[in-house]
Amino acid sequence: MKTKLQKIIQDSLDDNKAEDICVINLRGKSIIAEHMIIATGHSKRHIMSIADRLSERLKVAGISQI
Repeated sequence: MKTKLQKIIQDSLDDNKAEDICVINLRGKSIIAEHMIIATGHSKRHIMSIADRLSERLKVAGISQI
């Protein structure tokens, strides 16, 4: 089952054409996270754009960054 945070992240990555999206389940293996989401992009500019847009989506959703 996807959490709200996981859904926002995956939707943002999909919308911004991230590639090789991989979700790794960390439950029982880490005390700081339940999942790790990894993705790639075409270039440094593409990756920065993906990160910036994800950051904006998280802010709109009311999820603060650490």
